[in-house]
Amino acid sequence: MNWRKITRRSLPIVAGVVVGLVASIAISSLLPQTYEANSRLFLGSPASADSAGAYNGDLFSQQRAATYAQLVGNRDLAVKVIDDLGLTVSPEELATQVTGAQVPKTVLMEISATDSSAQGAANLADAYANNLVAYIKRLETPVDSNQPTSVVTVVQQAETPSAPVSPSYVLNALLGMLLGAVVALLATWLANKLDKTVKSEEQLSDVTGVPVLGVLPRDSARTRTPMDASADATSPYAEAVRQLRTNFLYSQGDSPSATVAFASPTSAISTTATMTNLAIALDGIGRRPVIVDASLRDSRLVKYLADNSDRGLAQVLSGEVTIDDAIQQLPQTDVRVVFGGNCKGASSDLLASDEMAKTLNALRQWFDHILLDTPGVLGATDAAVVGLGCDAVVLVAVSGKTRVDELTRTKETLHNVGVNVVGAVLTEAR
Repeated sequence: MNWRKITRRSLPIVAGVVVGLVASIAISSLLPQTYEANSRLFLGSPASADSAGAYNGDLFSQQRAATYAQLVGNRDLAVKVIDDLGLTVSPEELATQVTGAQVPKTVLMEISATDSSAQGAANLADAYANNLVAYIKRLETPVDSNQPTSVVTVVQQAETPSAPVSPSYVLNALLGMLLGAVVALLATWLANKLDKTVKSEEQLSDVTGVPVLGVLPRDSARTRTPMDASADATSPYAEAVRQLRTNFLYSQGDSPSATVAFASPTSAISTTATMTNLAIALDGIGRRPVIVDASLRDSRLVKYLADNSDRGLAQVLSGEVTIDDAIQQLPQTDVRVVFGGNCKGASSDLLASDEMAKTLNALRQWFDHILLDTPGVLGATDAAVVGLGCDAVVLVAVSGKTRVDELTRTKETLHNVGVNVVGAVLTEAR
């Protein structure tokens, strides 16, 4: 199971959930609190001597309960409650704070009142219940009688609520987390749709049309300094480099002394790091690799190895020194290095010269693998020139940075001049 990919893909969702949770709590704390209190009324009918009359009276009360519930919104009732409690709101405003409903299949009716204070909600529910009892009594008492046709009694006074019903922190938190996760998913999807960079092995193979020789995980230390073959032996990066080594050797077939240039659309230190660490891995199994810095315009190898020499490839090609004098050793390895040196003329002319071909032929006699670092293909013709003089070229793409259109143009540029591209490597994979 690739925990790195799982973590990377789930991180935006987790972040969205956390942001949604924090936002919901913050918003809930700013919302006004609302308390709710409830009182209950019992609806009866005058006593009947027989069971049939009692039954009919019960049905009558149930039917009346639904009607009485509608009276809760009566304006006259609201005016009476306002007077009793000394409120300053209008009857219409007060009516929005109170509701009445029949308890299903019973002769009970419940009055629910809301207010910004717990005691206020209880007082409001009780005031409405008491006034509704009096109001119904007046309505249900015939003119020629003192006995109402329906008897309504308060059977449950409102209790002072201990907690607000709104805002609901739990519900808002759940909604906030859900909304945060949805927004994060949509943002991730949109970012992926708008992202035109290469991000996977499959995508790299589709764009380049060549097999992917290796996928190197992101390792910030290895983009600054070469790996230590012994100290880094068990790291994921070192294992990925060994896999690259296996595929690289297989790709060469029966050409053990192949010269291979490493190229990328633009100048990238990851290309230099990939080539250098592959050389170290080849050295680890007894092969004889040599690194040649063919990026004469702006050497990345100098920065990566923190070393340099005035006796480099440029001096060899201009006839100032021999290739023997330019070869140096990479510290703590048997890997040999030819730095770029100080290029005074046109680098593409030097790289296309007969001296370059002679130099590569000489190196073939002494080394198993000649690995050449080149400048960005799209920035100059140097990489294409070097590629023509090599047996093969390996393209290097940086995950999440190298754009698809750049890689396509690079492939077409090399293909148009007849360069043999045998594979690709994806670096800084997440």
